[in-house]
Amino acid sequence: MEKIKLMHIYPWRYPKNIKDNIVGFFKSIRDFYMRGRYGIAPNWDTWDLDSYMLQVFKNGLESFRKSCWSYPGHLTPEEWDNVLAHMEILIEVIETESVDCGAAMFYWEKQEAMSADEWRDLYQEKWYAAIRDWDEYRQECMDELCDLMKEYFHHLWW
Repeated sequence: MEKIKLMHIYPWRYPKNIKDNIVGFFKSIRDFYMRGRYGIAPNWDTWDLDSYMLQVFKNGLESFRKSCWSYPGHLTPEEWDNVLAHMEILIEVIETESVDCGAAMFYWEKQEAMSADEWRDLYQEKWYAAIRDWDEYRQECMDELCDLMKEYFHHLWW
């Protein structure tokens, strides 16, 4: 898996992948043009639109927080900064996949030290429970983010 990641970072070390990188380069130019003209690259950005939108919104909030000097009239600047920071944290939680959460990874890593049957008997249900719990937590965070967006959406300008 790590070698696959490195093939995209260091194409000159992996000559089989040079063709894919050249094709990918021209696709990235096409996507750059499409984003500039239409605001979205349909072939790439809509593949995982929810993650793309979260990433755009998270980067936008981060940039907005650093450069913005305005805030809603009913909040102090510190309170507004805390609201924006909280929204960023919620997005980070929502972006984290269930199998990548800490508890699920803890149980998954136990597999290396034991046989598959042994792990299945001892930890599989705990692993599923950790994933279910994280999914519920992500949904709570999504609901809270949507509530904050409903409340402060018209204040996201400077």
